Amino acid sequence: MTMLHRYWLTFVPITHPSMPVAGCGITAYDEADARRLFETTAVPYLGPREIIGIIKDIDITTLDQGHVIPNMGLCSNRGVWYPNLPTPVRD
Repeated sequence: MTMLHRYWLTFVPITHPSMPVAGCGITAYDEADARRLFETTAVPYLGPREIIGIIKDIDITTLDQGHVIPNMGLCSNRGVWYPNLPTPVRD
């Protein structure tokens, strides 16, 4: 059985005020799968971002309680959960 992991990706800060997202939460099988989900699901919404860090098995209680937690999707299923975006069907 393949286990899922929660990943938190951090980006180089940007100054564009309409897309200030500094991180992305993804549940995936492995880091390569998380990067694929980021490219196919988050990049079309957020625009290209330079990833500067990836935390595997992130404890979601450590994330921003005022913004990330109340605005995230379901983190137990495979896909992007912050920002809360629909996930494409896996091939």
